[in-house]
Amino acid sequence: MKSLLFVLLSFMIANNDARQQSTAESLEYIAAVVEYHPFRGNSFDAVQRNLENYLEIINNASAESVDIIVFPEATLNRDWEFGVSTKFSAVRVPPEAENAIPCGKKDEYSEILDQLSCAASSEKMYIVVNVAEIANCTDTSNKKCKEGEDIFFNTNVVFDRSGKIISRYRKINLFGEAGFTESLDKALGIFDTDFGVRFGHFICFDLMFQQPAVQIVEKENITNVVFPTMWFSELPSLTAVEIQESWAATHNVNFLAAGANNPHIGSTGSGIYSGKFGALNSTMNGLERTEVLISKVPKIPKINNSVKSNIKPTDVPKIISMDKLHLTSYNMKMYQSELINVTLEHQTINLTHGNMSCEFKITINKNFISKNKDASNHYIYRVVIFEGVRSFDYKNGGVNECLLVACTSNELSSCGHRFENYSEIKSIIEISSIELTATVLKPVYNSTTQAMNSAYYPVTLTTAIMPLNRQEVMFATSSDNESDKHIIKMTMNSPQSELLTFGVFGRVFSNDHLPATDKVIGSNHLISYLTLMLVLLPILSYLSRW
Repeated sequence: MKSLLFVLLSFMIANNDARQQSTAESLEYIAAVVEYHPFRGNSFDAVQRNLENYLEIINNASAESVDIIVFPEATLNRDWEFGVSTKFSAVRVPPEAENAIPCGKKDEYSEILDQLSCAASSEKMYIVVNVAEIANCTDTSNKKCKEGEDIFFNTNVVFDRSGKIISRYRKINLFGEAGFTESLDKALGIFDTDFGVRFGHFICFDLMFQQPAVQIVEKENITNVVFPTMWFSELPSLTAVEIQESWAATHNVNFLAAGANNPHIGSTGSGIYSGKFGALNSTMNGLERTEVLISKVPKIPKINNSVKSNIKPTDVPKIISMDKLHLTSYNMKMYQSELINVTLEHQTINLTHGNMSCEFKITINKNFISKNKDASNHYIYRVVIFEGVRSFDYKNGGVNECLLVACTSNELSSCGHRFENYSEIKSIIEISSIELTATVLKPVYNSTTQAMNSAYYPVTLTTAIMPLNRQEVMFATSSDNESDKHIIKMTMNSPQSELLTFGVFGRVFSNDHLPATDKVIGSNHLISYLTLMLVLLPILSYLSRW
């Protein structure tokens, strides 16, 4: 483990000059996000080994003057597949108002908080970790909370350079997570730093909702966001780096995303993103491994493409290894759709669903088709549209989508799926360009939440399960002052022969209270592999302790 981490750190930060910690006068800061593959199981040994690895990573990162380091969700004292942590591993976390410095106070705080507090102090680094928190219930007004009982929260803890706990955020939107309780007071996670940056932070599934994710940006005017996650990637528009990068671009924020690495259940994906510019560094991996990504981050998010991103095709993990990544696929049977006619060099397709309309102008390289026309196991393409409410397994959400998607056959049911073995795929279609114009209802300001009632994200994906470089995509929105219409324009300006997804994924938060209109759980099975796992494993784990 030690040698692996050293090699990864040395490779990824080779272009960073040695420097002192950032100050309020600095134009940038140095951030690290950790894609961490944890030791497994609810045991003292697993927790201890994870803690030791966290401390080693922090120590290595300090050599590069990292100002802030972010660790993933559920990889320290909790194992997602083994259910709620037992009392020996969950920790009590004091609120920031106590100004607690746990270092050297093992009689008052857990070893986890003690050791991480000491590491933050000795390495002079802001540290963000996610823990299973245990707390005594004092809020008897909440039906989920019975006085005198212990309850569990999915919690971010932030230490400053002195080792003081300066922020505690409890997850508001749980993704199942049997045995855990959603935040009772719905408080947002916010903290200030000595290098002049105010951060907001939330956890994984929170990203999909107005509270807290959009509120952090629009209500609190925050432009730097921290995001610990154990994301379960879903085709075609919700794979990890795909949605991380598009979320950062739409809200024009610096976004520090640290993902858990468990590819056999679909979890991987981490990155450091700078607003509309896109990724400064990102990774998706089909292999079980730990990676540390480090980048200089401009305090004001980049808003143009005058500087080339450092993400190159050679930086993407070997595509063939992504065959091992478990991906769910969303069932689009309720979508309106039309097959692309590959015999036409230029074509325009118009689709309408409810109040949403989409126009696709597509150019195909016909010479490319003729060179590969006899290939088998090749993708074909459809354009699809949907306005409605879908199930995210544990909560419903209003969704508007206009997408070009790859399909494994002529049937709509095959869209949003991939072939099992990348090495057996041959491309027969090269799309030279795409111009997409989507027309939706104009977003409306919600005075209660102090945020807009909808948001639209430019999503792209290749067979590497990575998005296109942001320099290859243009995305712009405008509103018609004379009507209630909102116009979204998105273009692809470089030829692509291995495209899986291109289009707009929209969230209409004001419809989240409505029943799902997709009439499916979120995959092509009545009960998806992921849902079944999350429901049954905590129960089996609990029973095994008796």
